[in-house]
Amino acid sequence: MILDSKVPNYQMIIVGCIIAIIGAYYLKKWFSRKPMNLKGNHVLILGGSSGIGLSVAEEVLGLGAIVTIAARDAVKLERAAAKIISKHPGSQQRVHTLSLDVNKGLEVIKEAISEAEGKAGVVSMLVSCAGTAICGRLEDVSEKDVRHMNDLNFLGSLWAVRTVLPSMKTRGEGSIVLVSTQAALLGVYGYSAYGATKWAVRGLGEAILMEVIGTGVNVTICYPPDTDTPGFEIEEASKPPETKLISGSGGLFSPNVVAKQLISDALSGKPYSAVGFEGWLLKTYTGLSSLDPIDIIVQLFCLIPIRIIFLGYQLYFNYIICKLRKEKNTNKKAK
Repeated sequence: MILDSKVPNYQMIIVGCIIAIIGAYYLKKWFSRKPMNLKGNHVLILGGSSGIGLSVAEEVLGLGAIVTIAARDAVKLERAAAKIISKHPGSQQRVHTLSLDVNKGLEVIKEAISEAEGKAGVVSMLVSCAGTAICGRLEDVSEKDVRHMNDLNFLGSLWAVRTVLPSMKTRGEGSIVLVSTQAALLGVYGYSAYGATKWAVRGLGEAILMEVIGTGVNVTICYPPDTDTPGFEIEEASKPPETKLISGSGGLFSPNVVAKQLISDALSGKPYSAVGFEGWLLKTYTGLSSLDPIDIIVQLFCLIPIRIIFLGYQLYFNYIICKLRKEKNTNKKAK
């Protein structure tokens, strides 16, 4: 069909959108897989002794999974295991603990995961929640803290994925969940070092999404907002006032809410997981690797309105930063 050059442009846009939607449907059909069933399958959770990781463990155990929670502190692991079991009486044989410091590098992680698989079977789902946030302006964050966050937040996830991925590809099934942060979708004052390590996690997940096409392995990147965890309490202590005001605009979420959404999205094979209105906005605006028809339709029709909404956020955040800087300068002069 040859389109008349006199046809209004909006009609051509509509035709283009319809073609894109039909294409999205067939892309989803070609690359889709059946929802994953965790019953009897081994789920390994890094950072599983508290926070989101602990809530994920409770969630997947309720779905019949065999669970291994990994963290550095053996005492905290035992307490966490007892708490998980208390939520699901009679599940003692399906909860394992693994003392592991992911900062120690690839060989230590490989050895630990091999030990976990010896007890609970091959890893069917890896959930990498281990991480920490040390906030501050770039010039105020120490080299030691930057290296610690890079090793824990990014390299720990990378080495764990590298360890389990070959087996998953060989078996033609498996799921990898990488927990990043909303600060990996939008630069935020005070998150220069922390945000960079989580952007790296996002980049890792986006690249692996392409590497596993056609292998039966799924990758989900989770972008949680501020979440009420022990780690968040530590993070709050290091936040500059500007960061507290900016990040506080999105509210504080329960780790159970984040974990439930994370597992639901991972089992459905979705590449991104987020909660809350701001999370949805960020995921929609930046989630260009999604082949889900609904995601594509929303992006086609909503990117311009979303950009306008983000402009409002950015102007508000800039106002906060300039206001507090002016107050600091005034206080300095007064002294």
